[in-house]
Amino acid sequence: MTQRDSTTQATVHNEGLFTKIAKATGGMTIVLTSIKILGFIEKQVLAYFFGTGYQVDAYFVGFSLMKVFWDFLRGLMSPSYLPTLIGFRGQVGEEKSWEFTSTILNLMTVVFVLIIGLALLFTSQLIHLVAPGFQSERFEVAVGLTRLMLTGAGFFAIAIITGLTLNSYKRFLLALMDDVVFKISGFLGLVLLLRYIGIYGLAWGIAIGSWIAPVLHLIGLRQYLPFYKFRINLRLEPVRKMFRLMLPLLVGISCIESRRLIDNFFASKLIIGSISALTFGYKLIEFTYVAIAEPLAVVVLPYFSDLALQKDHAKLTATLMPILRTVVLIFTPLAGCLFALRYPVVRLLFERGEFDATSTNLTVMALTFYAPGLVSFALDVILLRCYFSLSDTLTPAIMEVVTIVTHVTVIWLFIGTLDHGSIALAFTFSKTLKVVILFALLRRKIEDLHLRHNLWFLGKIALTVMIMIGILSGYQQIFLRIFDFPAFLLNAALIVSGGCLGIGIFLISVFVMKIEEVHLILQTSKQFLTSFRKSAQ
Repeated sequence: MTQRDSTTQATVHNEGLFTKIAKATGGMTIVLTSIKILGFIEKQVLAYFFGTGYQVDAYFVGFSLMKVFWDFLRGLMSPSYLPTLIGFRGQVGEEKSWEFTSTILNLMTVVFVLIIGLALLFTSQLIHLVAPGFQSERFEVAVGLTRLMLTGAGFFAIAIITGLTLNSYKRFLLALMDDVVFKISGFLGLVLLLRYIGIYGLAWGIAIGSWIAPVLHLIGLRQYLPFYKFRINLRLEPVRKMFRLMLPLLVGISCIESRRLIDNFFASKLIIGSISALTFGYKLIEFTYVAIAEPLAVVVLPYFSDLALQKDHAKLTATLMPILRTVVLIFTPLAGCLFALRYPVVRLLFERGEFDATSTNLTVMALTFYAPGLVSFALDVILLRCYFSLSDTLTPAIMEVVTIVTHVTVIWLFIGTLDHGSIALAFTFSKTLKVVILFALLRRKIEDLHLRHNLWFLGKIALTVMIMIGILSGYQQIFLRIFDFPAFLLNAALIVSGGCLGIGIFLISVFVMKIEEVHLILQTSKQFLTSFRKSAQ
């Protein structure tokens, strides 16, 4: 049997699993997309009232410190706590496994409350460290906003652990409620308090949302709370296993989170607005891959972990490879359209009020280098989950060191010519290099990488996206010559028509080239819709 035949047979065999994954991912995607839309509206309000001024720079630096804390804890706990909990529960049962959950909850609460206390005491020093170019008002506002937001960080730390516990029960939507309440609270704080306390209203909303977030998870876990124990038992075997997995993760997560701080360090020394432009540009990328790739990664980790525990590497491979190719198939046309239409996209979403043409050009410069990396960003989160399911945190940690070294090197080489664009370029290049190496190293874990099939697939996709971008570039020039609408309508019409044209060209091309994953997407979507209709009846 040829590799192609075996791949097709395995894919058909796994259609039921793919449907379960698609159903869970679909629900999360709807919620996360709603959150991201609200986040975009929030950014538009910021752009309208503050443009890319010093207050927005100050907010983004303070918020980046919060994100570093949250993402550090989430990145540390998800690969170490979640697979360990799933394995331990399978061995000892529900009640005994909660001794492990209780220990982690209690321990992390103590540790991170102490960390937040220290951060509140030394906030000024932190701002000096991550944004040495900040002076006078920009510095004072950054310190005030950061201290206010940090008050909620300890509560959000608890929400991360309770959310992962819900994920272990495959209750993915309920686990997302912390992000929902956090985003809604921040937005309400901004729009309701803006006229009274300015940008500090957003910080108050973020703090209040963080305080509320863990309560929602505890309500969802209420049937298991009688198993909770108010003690810390460090002699439990799963606790020791989790700490062993954490050791390399500490290195890897430190590198990941230091990237934001490094970016702010370099950008703070450039013209005012560089940090804001990078953030606005990155948000356009983040919207897409967080709304689709992140929920998919959250969903597949428990399934990958189950297959890894069964040592069914053949089925793991047959599940992983179609998922990776599907991710490429989904994100490549999105990246191509965003790159080709980056000017009208930024103008439509942000250019009003204090966000002028200069702000647009700064943001487009960042987006020019972020957009080509969208596929790599999405593949990265899936590949990491595969390694984590196999209880390998060392390889990703080593790769994070390689990534951050590459990132800093690219910035250093190009910042003199590309300014803040060098920071976006460094992120895209280092992420792409990381994905290539992680995929190649999978051969040590799962012998068959379907290499020939994957290379043939990537060749077809590359040809297709080049055709699409070329046609879109020509279409955009013709469109702007022919039509003379008001700016808002012109950009909206160009984005809608150009996006439809680009996606249409891509779909026609992949059908002509007979790319199998298109049929997998259609079949899974059909099964998902059938299941949805049955549940609705």
